[in-house]
Amino acid sequence: MRRITIAVLLVLVVGLSGGCDHKTEEMLAVATKERDEAKSALAKAEAQIEKLQAENLQLKQTPRFFFDQAVSEEKTADTANTSNADRAAISKFQDVVTRFPDDPLAQAATENIAKLNKRISQRDLAIQKAQGEVLRLVKTCHDATATVQRISDNDMLMADRFNRLAINTNALLESSRYEKAAERAKEKAQALLQGVPDPNGALSQKVDSCDSREEQ
Repeated sequence: MRRITIAVLLVLVVGLSGGCDHKTEEMLAVATKERDEAKSALAKAEAQIEKLQAENLQLKQTPRFFFDQAVSEEKTADTANTSNADRAAISKFQDVVTRFPDDPLAQAATENIAKLNKRISQRDLAIQKAQGEVLRLVKTCHDATATVQRISDNDMLMADRFNRLAINTNALLESSRYEKAAERAKEKAQALLQGVPDPNGALSQKVDSCDSREEQ
Protein backbone atom coordinates (compact mmCIF):
# COMPACT_ATOMS: atom_id res chain seq x y z
CA MET A 1 0.00 0.00 0.00
CA ARG A 2 2.86 2.32 0.83
CA ARG A 3 4.48 1.69 -2.54
CA ILE A 4 1.24 2.54 -4.34
CA THR A 5 0.98 5.85 -2.44
CA ILE A 6 4.53 6.83 -3.36
CA ALA A 7 3.89 5.98 -6.97
CA VAL A 8 0.77 8.13 -7.04
CA LEU A 9 2.63 11.06 -5.51
CA LEU A 10 5.36 10.75 -8.12
CA VAL A 11 2.79 10.82 -10.87
CA LEU A 12 1.20 13.94 -9.39
CA VAL A 13 4.54 15.75 -9.05
CA VAL A 14 5.51 14.95 -12.60
CA GLY A 15 2.13 16.11 -13.82
CA LEU A 16 2.34 19.38 -11.94
CA SER A 17 5.85 19.96 -13.21
CA GLY A 18 4.74 19.48 -16.76
CA GLY A 19 1.85 21.89 -16.24
CA CYS A 20 4.19 24.61 -14.92
CA ASP A 21 6.49 24.24 -17.89
CA HIS A 22 3.55 24.62 -20.26
CA LYS A 23 2.33 27.74 -18.43
CA THR A 24 5.82 29.26 -18.53
CA GLU A 25 6.06 28.66 -22.25
CA GLU A 26 2.72 30.40 -22.77
CA MET A 27 3.83 33.43 -20.72
CA LEU A 28 7.12 33.56 -22.59
CA ALA A 29 5.30 33.49 -25.92
CA VAL A 30 3.00 36.32 -24.82
CA ALA A 31 5.95 38.40 -23.61
CA THR A 32 7.82 37.78 -26.85
CA LYS A 33 4.79 38.83 -28.88
CA GLU A 34 4.34 42.01 -26.83
CA ARG A 35 8.04 42.80 -27.22
CA ASP A 36 7.87 42.38 -30.98
CA GLU A 37 4.75 44.52 -31.17
CA ALA A 38 6.46 47.22 -29.10
CA LYS A 39 9.49 47.11 -31.38
CA SER A 40 7.26 47.44 -34.41
CA ALA A 41 5.36 50.37 -32.88
CA LEU A 42 8.66 52.06 -31.96
CA ALA A 43 10.00 51.60 -35.46
CA LYS A 44 6.84 53.13 -36.92
CA ALA A 45 7.05 56.06 -34.51
CA GLU A 46 10.70 56.67 -35.40
CA ALA A 47 9.87 56.54 -39.10
CA GLN A 48 7.06 59.06 -38.55
CA ILE A 49 9.40 61.37 -36.62
CA GLU A 50 11.99 61.19 -39.40
CA LYS A 51 9.30 61.99 -41.94
CA LEU A 52 8.10 64.99 -39.94
CA GLN A 53 11.65 66.21 -39.46
CA ALA A 54 12.27 65.96 -43.19
CA GLU A 55 9.05 67.87 -43.91
CA ASN A 56 9.97 70.50 -41.31
CA LEU A 57 13.42 70.88 -42.81
CA GLN A 58 11.88 71.29 -46.23
CA LEU A 59 9.57 74.00 -44.90
CA LYS A 60 12.56 75.79 -43.41
CA GLN A 61 14.19 76.01 -46.81
CA THR A 62 11.44 78.20 -48.26
CA PRO A 63 11.77 81.95 -48.91
CA ARG A 64 8.75 82.58 -46.72
CA PHE A 65 10.36 80.89 -43.71
CA PHE A 66 13.53 83.00 -43.96
CA PHE A 67 11.56 86.18 -44.66
CA ASP A 68 9.31 85.63 -41.64
CA GLN A 69 12.38 85.14 -39.48
CA ALA A 70 13.75 88.45 -40.76
CA VAL A 71 10.45 90.22 -40.06
CA SER A 72 10.50 88.87 -36.51
CA GLU A 73 14.04 90.19 -36.07
CA GLU A 74 12.91 93.55 -37.45
CA LYS A 75 10.13 93.79 -34.86
CA THR A 76 12.70 93.12 -32.16
CA ALA A 77 14.84 95.90 -33.63
CA ASP A 78 11.87 98.29 -33.60
CA THR A 79 11.52 97.71 -29.87
CA ALA A 80 15.24 97.90 -29.11
CA ASN A 81 15.77 101.04 -31.22
CA THR A 82 19.53 100.48 -31.53
CA SER A 83 21.80 100.30 -34.54
CA ASN A 84 23.08 96.87 -33.50
CA ALA A 85 19.54 95.50 -33.45
CA ASP A 86 18.88 97.05 -36.87
CA ARG A 87 22.03 95.42 -38.25
CA ALA A 88 20.90 92.02 -36.93
CA ALA A 89 17.62 92.43 -38.84
CA ILE A 90 19.50 93.54 -41.97
CA SER A 91 21.56 90.35 -41.78
CA LYS A 92 18.38 88.26 -41.75
CA PHE A 93 16.89 90.09 -44.74
CA GLN A 94 20.19 89.82 -46.59
CA ASP A 95 20.02 86.06 -46.07
CA VAL A 96 16.73 86.03 -47.99
CA VAL A 97 18.27 88.02 -50.86
CA THR A 98 21.34 85.79 -50.99
CA ARG A 99 19.46 82.50 -50.87
CA PHE A 100 16.53 83.39 -53.10
CA PRO A 101 17.57 86.30 -55.37
CA ASP A 102 14.81 85.57 -57.91
CA ASP A 103 11.97 85.22 -55.42
CA PRO A 104 9.51 88.16 -55.05
CA LEU A 105 10.28 88.22 -51.32
CA ALA A 106 13.88 89.11 -52.15
CA GLN A 107 12.65 92.48 -53.44
CA ALA A 108 10.70 93.08 -50.23
CA ALA A 109 13.78 92.09 -48.23
CA THR A 110 15.90 94.57 -50.21
CA GLU A 111 13.42 97.36 -49.47
CA ASN A 112 13.48 96.55 -45.76
CA ILE A 113 17.28 96.57 -45.80
CA ALA A 114 17.23 100.05 -47.31
CA LYS A 115 14.74 101.23 -44.68
CA LEU A 116 16.84 99.87 -41.83
CA ASN A 117 20.04 101.36 -43.24
CA LYS A 118 18.32 104.72 -43.48
CA ARG A 119 17.23 104.44 -39.87
CA ILE A 120 20.80 103.69 -38.82
CA SER A 121 22.06 106.72 -40.77
CA GLN A 122 19.44 108.99 -39.23
CA ARG A 123 20.32 107.72 -35.77
CA ASP A 124 24.02 108.34 -36.42
CA LEU A 125 23.30 111.88 -37.62
CA ALA A 126 21.17 112.56 -34.54
CA ILE A 127 23.97 111.29 -32.31
CA GLN A 128 26.54 113.42 -34.11
CA LYS A 129 24.29 116.46 -33.79
CA ALA A 130 23.77 115.84 -30.08
CA GLN A 131 27.50 115.32 -29.53
CA GLY A 132 28.17 118.54 -31.43
CA GLU A 133 25.71 120.41 -29.22
CA VAL A 134 27.46 119.05 -26.12
CA LEU A 135 30.78 120.30 -27.46
CA ARG A 136 29.25 123.71 -28.26
CA LEU A 137 27.98 124.00 -24.69
CA VAL A 138 31.39 122.93 -23.37
CA LYS A 139 33.00 125.73 -25.38
CA THR A 140 30.46 128.23 -24.05
CA CYS A 141 31.19 127.10 -20.50
CA HIS A 142 34.93 127.18 -21.12
CA ASP A 143 34.91 130.64 -22.72
CA ALA A 144 32.70 132.11 -20.01
CA THR A 145 34.97 130.69 -17.32
CA ALA A 146 38.02 132.13 -19.11
CA THR A 147 36.33 135.53 -19.13
CA VAL A 148 35.66 135.28 -15.40
CA GLN A 149 39.33 134.49 -14.87
CA ARG A 150 40.43 137.44 -17.02
CA ILE A 151 38.16 139.84 -15.14
CA SER A 152 39.42 138.50 -11.85
CA ASP A 153 43.03 138.95 -12.90
CA ASN A 154 42.78 142.36 -14.55
CA ASP A 155 39.62 144.29 -13.80
CA MET A 156 38.37 143.33 -10.36
CA LEU A 157 40.34 146.00 -8.51
CA MET A 158 40.49 149.70 -9.33
CA ALA A 159 41.89 152.81 -7.74
CA ASP A 160 39.43 155.31 -6.27
CA ARG A 161 39.89 159.13 -6.37
CA PHE A 162 42.15 158.92 -3.40
CA ASN A 163 44.30 156.41 -5.25
CA ARG A 164 43.17 153.59 -2.98
CA LEU A 165 42.37 150.10 -4.31
CA ALA A 166 38.68 149.18 -4.33
CA ILE A 167 36.42 146.55 -5.81
CA ASN A 168 35.30 147.37 -9.35
CA THR A 169 31.55 146.91 -9.00
CA ASN A 170 30.95 146.77 -12.73
CA ALA A 171 33.63 144.12 -13.14
CA LEU A 172 32.13 142.14 -10.26
CA LEU A 173 28.67 142.18 -11.87
CA GLU A 174 30.12 141.21 -15.23
CA SER A 175 32.08 138.35 -13.65
CA SER A 176 28.92 137.09 -11.94
CA ARG A 177 27.05 137.17 -15.25
CA TYR A 178 29.71 135.06 -16.96
CA GLU A 179 29.85 132.63 -14.04
CA LYS A 180 26.12 132.03 -14.37
CA ALA A 181 26.49 131.58 -18.14
CA ALA A 182 29.17 128.95 -17.57
CA GLU A 183 27.00 127.20 -15.00
CA ARG A 184 23.96 127.12 -17.31
CA ALA A 185 26.01 125.78 -20.22
CA LYS A 186 27.50 123.05 -18.07
CA GLU A 187 24.12 121.97 -16.70
CA LYS A 188 22.64 121.80 -20.21
CA ALA A 189 25.63 119.79 -21.45
CA GLN A 190 25.31 117.34 -18.53
CA ALA A 191 21.60 116.85 -19.19
CA LEU A 192 22.13 116.36 -22.92
CA LEU A 193 24.98 113.93 -22.30
CA GLN A 194 22.57 111.52 -20.60
CA GLY A 195 21.22 110.50 -24.00
CA VAL A 196 24.42 110.72 -26.02
CA PRO A 197 26.80 107.77 -26.51
CA ASP A 198 30.15 108.45 -24.87
CA PRO A 199 32.07 105.13 -25.10
CA ASN A 200 35.45 106.33 -23.83
CA GLY A 201 34.10 109.02 -21.51
CA ALA A 202 35.86 111.82 -23.42
CA LEU A 203 32.77 114.02 -23.65
CA SER A 204 31.98 113.54 -19.99
CA GLN A 205 35.50 114.62 -19.04
CA LYS A 206 35.19 117.74 -21.19
CA VAL A 207 31.87 118.66 -19.60
CA ASP A 208 33.08 118.06 -16.04
CA SER A 209 36.17 120.23 -16.48
CA CYS A 210 34.72 123.02 -18.64
CA ASP A 211 34.44 125.44 -15.69
CA SER A 212 37.76 124.55 -14.12
CA ARG A 213 39.89 127.65 -13.83
CA GLU A 214 43.03 125.60 -13.47
CA GLU A 215 42.89 124.87 -17.21
CA GLN A 216 42.24 128.44 -18.28
